[in-house]
Amino acid sequence: MSFNRGLQVFPRRQPRWLISGTHRTLPGLSKSISRLGQERLRWSRLPVVRSVVWGSPTAELAVVWGRCQEAGGQQSGPDEGHAVGTLGNAGPNQRVTRVPLAGEWVTKCALWRTGDALIQQEAEAYQRAGEVLLSQRILPTTGVRDGVLFVSKVFGEHPAWDHIETYKDLYSELRMLVGDGAVAHGDVTPWNVIYDATGIRVIDWEKARFDVPIDPIFNVLDFIFRGAAVASASRQAIRGAMSRLDSLSLLPSRELRQAVNDYGDYRLSTFGSSQRDYLATLSNNVEEVARRALK
Repeated sequence: MSFNRGLQVFPRRQPRWLISGTHRTLPGLSKSISRLGQERLRWSRLPVVRSVVWGSPTAELAVVWGRCQEAGGQQSGPDEGHAVGTLGNAGPNQRVTRVPLAGEWVTKCALWRTGDALIQQEAEAYQRAGEVLLSQRILPTTGVRDGVLFVSKVFGEHPAWDHIETYKDLYSELRMLVGDGAVAHGDVTPWNVIYDATGIRVIDWEKARFDVPIDPIFNVLDFIFRGAAVASASRQAIRGAMSRLDSLSLLPSRELRQAVNDYGDYRLSTFGSSQRDYLATLSNNVEEVARRALK
């Protein structure tokens, strides 16, 4: 598949921490990027908010890494032990994601037992998404066993936050089977969207909500605003993206302007306070810039 110019590996900066190791050694913290063949590994966590491991987890980290490795071998055959991984945001719900160089499955475990519920929640979200989405091809194959989440490896390019083809794909692919609404993925960002040989894939569904369908354009706005914030996009770039979104005619211009306002209220009501503050700081009022661009 040949990719459009608007696709890129995202984020371009290295994560602050990653785990690297084999079955013979205790995984250590490293600041280098490991590679899978000629492909740079896909990092699914924001480097901006990455922190050191919460607490003093040397022993715990070794145990969890071993659980992920053992589970991966049970799922798809012998695991040679060579893998790289990332740590989620520091805290009692911190998780470890392990990507083997060989094998078909990425495994994810909670570093602390307090995070086990989130692993189960993410597994259930993938299952629920498969039941309610109009299109299921955007979902990777998943499973869960003994507190370990399995997600099939998806290799491809991440779209840039202003990639217009992604706007159309997200708008259509996240629609629900019944009604005019869409699933609230909750974390539709460039680093959670991948284009492989079959088209668009969306990963990391742990924040998804299915109880109240949202306006389909909200997922697109999430992708634009949060991606623009992390990319430190200029006001001019954001105006250009909103102009291109308007030109797609997914919604009449007047309805799109209203949707931007409604999206701001939706985001405030669904994001935690720390995330709201973080996004507000990064975004430099990107929503306000977008509203002005659509006037």
